[in-house]
Amino acid sequence: MLICPGCARHVLPAEPVCPFCGDALRSDEAPRPQAAFGVAVAAVICLGLGVACGPGSDNTTGTTAGMSADPTTSPVPTSTSPSSSTSTSPGTSTATATTTTANTSETSAGPTDTAGTTEDDYTDPCAFYAGCPPEDFFDDSPCDVWSQDCPEGEKCAPYDESGDDVWDAVQCVPVDAEPDAVGEACIYESIQSGVDTCEAGAICWGVEPGTQDGTCVAQCTGTPQNPSCPPSASCVIANDGALTLCLPICDPLIMDCDDGQLCVNNPDDEDSFVCVFAGDTLGGEDDVCEFINACEPGLACLLNGDGLPDCEGGACCTPFCDLNEPDTCAAPKACTPYFDDPPPNYEHYGVCIVP
Repeated sequence: MLICPGCARHVLPAEPVCPFCGDALRSDEAPRPQAAFGVAVAAVICLGLGVACGPGSDNTTGTTAGMSADPTTSPVPTSTSPSSSTSTSPGTSTATATTTTANTSETSAGPTDTAGTTEDDYTDPCAFYAGCPPEDFFDDSPCDVWSQDCPEGEKCAPYDESGDDVWDAVQCVPVDAEPDAVGEACIYESIQSGVDTCEAGAICWGVEPGTQDGTCVAQCTGTPQNPSCPPSASCVIANDGALTLCLPICDPLIMDCDDGQLCVNNPDDEDSFVCVFAGDTLGGEDDVCEFINACEPGLACLLNGDGLPDCEGGACCTPFCDLNEPDTCAAPKACTPYFDDPPPNYEHYGVCIVP
C-alpha cells in the first residue's frame, strides 16, 4: 500500500489517482531496469516458517520454481525470468454499532412501550449513546512497511493474519522497551502476533524452532520501485509485500552463506545474489525444483527448456560454473554465461546447460 500525499489514506500501488481525494499517485521514478538472463531462471523464493513453502511459505505459483527461508525457515517464489511473488492485510476493526430493538415478549426485563416506533428507528448507525463514531472508527487499513507510519513506540511488521503460518499481512506492533539492533540476537514472540524484540525497521529472522531465538534483519527502505539496503545486503520483497528483507549478498560460485542457507539470485534485483534459508527438501542435478531455494548448494533452479534435456518438470536444478575455469559440466551440458549482459564482476558466472 502507498500513502496518498493529498489525504494520507492507504491506496493500492496500481491506482493512478487517489480514489478518495483525486490526487495523482504515480511515482516519477522509472522502474529499475532488469538484467537480461542468458538462461531462463526460476525466480520465486518461498519465504515461510518451516517446511519448504509449507508453514510460513509463499504459495504464489509461477511457471517454475521458488525457494524457502524463515524466521524458523523461510521461502521465496519463481517465474520465467527473475521476478518475485509474494501476500497482505492486517487485523481489522470489528467494532460495530449496537442497535436497540423493541422487545414485547414476556421475558423482557420490564414494560416496553413500542407505540410509534418503527424498525428504522433502531438501525441508525449513529444511535450510539455518545453519538456517531469518528470517521476512521472502521478504518482497517494496514500500516506501510516502507514509510513505517505507525504511532510512536510502534513499528510496521509482518504477521500471520489467516492462521496458516504464512506472513500474509502487516500491522503496527509495539517496539520493545530495550530493542535489539540489526545483526543482534532477538526473540520472536510468534508469527501470529508479529511481535519481536528488534528495533523499528527490523524484524527477527532465522528463528530456531522451539526457541524463538533469531537475528534482527533490516527491513528495506525507500519504495517498492526503488528499494534500498545497506551495501552488504540486497532487498527481497515477498508475500505480496508483507516481507521486505535486507538479506546478505553472496557468491553462488563459492556458496559463502551460513549453514542451512543457499546463495540464490535475488528475484527483486537480478544483479545480486542473496543468502536465503534452504528448503526442507533439496534437489540434485536435473531434479525438479518448485522454488529457487529448493536445490542443493552450488545448483541453480532453472526453467525447463532445450538447455535441460533430462528435466522432467517445469524447472530443474543444474550446477553453477565459472567461465574462467575449466568446464566441469557433464556433457552434453556446457558452462554457459548466466547473464546475456552481465553486471560488473559477474562476467564469469555460468550455469551448466546445453548451449
